[in-house]
Amino acid sequence: MRNAPALFSVVLLSIIFCMTSCVKDPDLEQVENRSNIDVFKSDIISLDKPIGDFFDDNADKIAVSDTINIENIIRNNADGNLIKTDFIIEVTNSTNHSYQVEFDFLNKDHELQYTIGFGVAASHNNRDIVFKYDEVFEELELELIKASSTIVPKLSLIPNDDYTPDSTKGKLKLKSSASFYFGRDSSE
Repeated sequence: MRNAPALFSVVLLSIIFCMTSCVKDPDLEQVENRSNIDVFKSDIISLDKPIGDFFDDNADKIAVSDTINIENIIRNNADGNLIKTDFIIEVTNSTNHSYQVEFDFLNKDHELQYTIGFGVAASHNNRDIVFKYDEVFEELELELIKASSTIVPKLSLIPNDDYTPDSTKGKLKLKSSASFYFGRDSSE
């Protein structure tokens, strides 16, 4: 049993390490606060378009857009008030073209309240390039979202003279989702 002192040392060091590790007690106040928050998650838009869908019959460059109603989500939550929103957008581009992505938030009078906008780089070898965008709305920005009733997502080809429907390949995929956080009265 020559190794007994070495084994004893390893066991003793392990016990000391476990007893002195930095472990914080759970913050039960946070747990209680979390129980007063309801989260509603929703897909906003999902599309998978070949590059040809960005051209009309005359080979003119076009944009793809849609309109999504969010008024019911924001205003008709009976359990509480909207306290935070998190929008996540993921774009996968395998085309040799660049795009502009915009999400316009409009009120019921179709007045612009807020815009999320960014560019998506071209894939010069037609391999997937993935771009992720995450925006959290709190405080002032959240008030603009609360005033909105619709979202208008729009994908536009960035102008370039080389674009023709026959000279390119690949697709553009877009997925977006939102998490809406509603605070409830703590007396429930």
